[in-house]
Amino acid sequence: MIFPEIPVSYDDPNLDQDNFEDLVRGYVDDLVDLGLITSSQKSNFINGMKEAFEEAHQ
Repeated sequence: MIFPEIPVSYDDPNLDQDNFEDLVRGYVDDLVDLGLITSSQKSNFINGMKEAFEEAHQ
């Protein structure tokens, strides 16, 4: 599955992790609601984005 580009960057130095996760969750919730991804894909995507954020902000 190729996910559409999200309108937030995990390596933005001005974005804290809580705000980042809220933005990502809101975006992928919309994708689930539209039937574009499953709940399982949502979880995998969010976990991957959290890992990318943590790596970028070490």
